[in-house]
Amino acid sequence: APDRVVYIGSTSKTLAPGYRVGWIVPEYNIIRFLVMISILCSAQAPVPEPATDQETELGQEMYNELRDKGEIVESSPLYATLKPIADSISRVAQSRYRHPFKFYLVHESQPNAFATPGGNVYVVDSLLYFVKNTEQLAGTLCHEVSHTIHRDSIALMEKRERIKRHE
Repeated sequence: APDRVVYIGSTSKTLAPGYRVGWIVPEYNIIRFLVMISILCSAQAPVPEPATDQETELGQEMYNELRDKGEIVESSPLYATLKPIADSISRVAQSRYRHPFKFYLVHESQPNAFATPGGNVYVVDSLLYFVKNTEQLAGTLCHEVSHTIHRDSIALMEKRERIKRHE
């Protein structure tokens, strides 16, 4: 499935309102269709703002916090499942973000995945047992990577700061 990760994006508010960017893991006939459409439209999503050093610091703080709590899984056979998918997504997404993407397993009770500024993507180990196939895992990781590329965490923090200033 990693060879089927496809980047998709749109700048059209008319054709795709609310749609920004993402990755999908379609069947091969859908890939052929998407390639044909992209050639016909030859449109590309705008490149988001580059990551800042502040983002790197925030990402490192979160990593340190998880490490200090003993939640980072340093060694696990589950990395054999995670790594090829993460590498494929990184190859596709890296040109859209200044810092390298790093994928870590963490141990928590609920299956989940989350991304922090600076390129860190955390995958709760139980998620690998929860998903039905590698395509579902790839879709989840793509979703998290898109949060990082679009600086969603930073935008939320900035919004909270603006609200605080106006209270």
